[in-house]
Order: sequence, then structure tokens, then C-alpha cells
Amino acid sequence: MRRTTHALVTALCCTALLGTGASAIAQDTPGETPDAPVTPPPTGQPAEQPAQTPEQTPEQPGLIVHDLVIMQADLFGQKMNDPGDFDTTLFNGAPRRRDVGENSSDTPMPLGLITLGGAVTQPTSLRIDIAGEDGQFLGHWPKGVASRDYLVWYDIQQADTLAGRMRVDPDHWLAPLRDGEGPLPFNSRGQIDRFFCYDATFAFRPTLKVEGKQEEGYTIAGEPPAGTQHILVVRRDSAGWRMGTLSAAPFAGPIEMQQISDADEAVAPILEALRQRGYPETQAATAAAILRETAFGDASMSLIYLVNEETLDTLLPLTIAPEPATLHRLGIVVLNNVEPDIAGTVGELIAQLGDDDWARRNAAQRALIEMDRAAIGVVRDNASHADPEVAYRVEQIIAAYEQRHD
Repeated sequence: MRRTTHALVTALCCTALLGTGASAIAQDTPGETPDAPVTPPPTGQPAEQPAQTPEQTPEQPGLIVHDLVIMQADLFGQKMNDPGDFDTTLFNGAPRRRDVGENSSDTPMPLGLITLGGAVTQPTSLRIDIAGEDGQFLGHWPKGVASRDYLVWYDIQQADTLAGRMRVDPDHWLAPLRDGEGPLPFNSRGQIDRFFCYDATFAFRPTLKVEGKQEEGYTIAGEPPAGTQHILVVRRDSAGWRMGTLSAAPFAGPIEMQQISDADEAVAPILEALRQRGYPETQAATAAAILRETAFGDASMSLIYLVNEETLDTLLPLTIAPEPATLHRLGIVVLNNVEPDIAGTVGELIAQLGDDDWARRNAAQRALIEMDRAAIGVVRDNASHADPEVAYRVEQIIAAYEQRHD
């Protein structure tokens, strides 16, 4: 018993000395912290393993969809994107709209444009319907499943490469959307690209018009569509273009018209609105090209206004399955021939058909063709004009109108 006690005391003393030495060593080594003492496990039991930190799976960004719908109407018309108002310039044409042929790669046209961002984590479908009656899809890209009043792209998956996509004219006005960085490449049942587009027409009754005179200040009359966010008035004059802006409801005038250098200056506020909503730069640039063509042609005055997602949903409902993480929808409406004194303007242009300057005669003829329904009544009244030059050009204008609306 005594021998056992002596051995125990000796062991305890050695342990104390070793502990004191370890502590002294730790204190003599600057900048280091001693490890916590490890208690040995009871005999026959495994040592406790440190807790494992679960691996963090990187969060997927989800699908981001940007839908931008640019639409054109005429104050004297009854449809949005009327088949008689412009020709198709899509890659693959549009069987229900005239093809302009060789010049089709140069002329932008009103379209709905959809781009994807983020990540497509599972097969997705996009479906667009036309609400109301008398609507029709006239064309789309890439190939989808279309009926008169609905259009679907199925089984959309993220594409790792653009190899295998359809080859088109590299100088086509839509080509930058295919090749520019930003939009996500996708594959929809073998159709590979970076954007979807659609050409839809439907019944439309304008609720806005312009009143007044430039000298006194123009005002907006009528009820803006719900969700209208911005109104531009653009007017051609002898010095070029003038523009006025109303940026907030109730859009009360008068509208101050300012001389602008070119169409790019006019559409700059719209492009800024797109950038603020995260639209890819190539999509915004394509919208600018369409607006330059549709709102700054030969018509004398146009209204441009923006409508929000809720308004678009009442016209062209969009269904995405499964739902995306983020959806942006914006509509841009171009309403042409809103000149308050349209009859006076048409009369001045008919007189200009007989001008001594050949360029001015041609410019007047182009403008009257562009004004279409707004001008045709007065034009027909001058079919037997005393000036043979005027009568000849009036005949050409009438023929162009009838060809567009046959």
C-alpha cells in the first residue's frame, strides 16, 4: 500500500513539472498561443473527431427575362402594327406581311424582343398570347410553335456554345443581338440564339392626341393608357426635328418644343430608362434603331410613350414556366400622324409636289406616302390637279397606298 502511494505521488509531481515546463515554453515564444490540452479518451473508445463544416453550394442566380415590345400605330388607323403599315424585315420573313426583298437587312421594324440573363437551371417555356379579338402573330424568330393568337417556345435550355445556330446575313439590322455580349445563349429544340422576337398585330383605338399650335404650345388630350410613364412629342420642321417631353402624369401641357440635333438625342431618355431596368446594351441599341425608323420617318408628328408591365399584360400576356427569378417588361408605343392641323400639313405637301426643286418634290411625295391614311383623302381630291407634275405624283401616292392596303 505504501509502495503504491509513493508511485502515485511521483507521477503527480512529474505531471506538474511537465505542465509547468510546457506553460513556460509557451510564454517564452512570442506571437504563438498554446494548443488547448487534449484529454485522452478512455481506454477502448475512439478519439472524438472535430465537427465537419458542411460545404456551401454556390447559389444559382436564377433566370432573368427582359421583354421589350415596340409597337407602331396611326392616329387614323384601327390596329397596332397594322400589316399594311410596314413590311417585314425578319431573317425568315413573315408569311402574313409583305417582304421588302433585297433591302430587308437594312430596315428595322416594330417587334417584341426577349433576352435572357442569369442562368437557365431547368427546361423553360415562353408563351405569348394576344388578348382580345382580331389579333394575329405575323412572324417570329427563332422557330417556335405558333397559332393565330398564341406563340410558344418550348424546352429552352442554356447553350454552352453558339455552334450550330442558323446562319444569317451578318449585316442584318438584328445581327448585333446575336453576336453582342450580354444576352444568354439558349437552345430551344435545336434553335440556338441569344434573343427571341415576335411580330404581332391587334385591334387598337388611340386614346391620346395632340392639340394646339407650336406657337402657343402643344397639349396632350385624351386619357393616357394605364401605366404610361413617359411621353415624347417629335415634329419635323424645315430645320430638322423638334421634341417636347412630359415625364409624369397627368401629362398636362403646354409642351415646350426644343430643336434637337438628331433622332439619337430624342431617344436618349428612353435608352436611359432601359438601362436603369437592366436591359442588355444590344437590346437597347436595337430599340433605338427601331425608333429611329418608325418615329423619325417622313411623318410630320409622332407621339412616343412608354407603358408598364401591367398594361402589356392586358395586350400581350406572357407566361413563363417555371417562373423566372426576375421579369422585366416594358412597352414603347409610336403613334404617328398626330399633327393637330393634319389637313393643312397635307395641303402644304401637295403644293410642294409641284416645287421647282426636284429634291423637295421627292421629299413631299415620300412624306405623303408615309402619312398614309391621314393623307389619302386629301390626296385623292387632287387626282385631277391642274399641274401635271402634281397629278402624276398624286397618282403614284394613291398606287402606293392601294398596294399597302390591298
